[in-house]
Amino acid sequence: MTPQRRLKQILAIIALVIIAGLYIVTLILALSGNENTKHLFTASIITTIAVPLFMYVVYWVYNLVKGQAEDARNKTAPPDEAEQAEEPEE
Repeated sequence: MTPQRRLKQILAIIALVIIAGLYIVTLILALSGNENTKHLFTASIITTIAVPLFMYVVYWVYNLVKGQAEDARNKTAPPDEAEQAEEPEE
């Protein structure tokens, strides 16, 4: 399993736990007659959109940082023998 796929799975599980937990708390408070239920339900709806969006941004930034690290590593790596053979000798 590739590290990127593993990261996606971990982020998806975290998002599911957060969203499900918020809905469960909202349902419990609604059944108990709490006056803040309307606000919690609104927060649940907003979180349903915000959490996956946040997870996407985290994954996107991870890929950017990883790509920059690979570019830096490639620039500092010594040239291959094939590249050395193409250079003209004096």
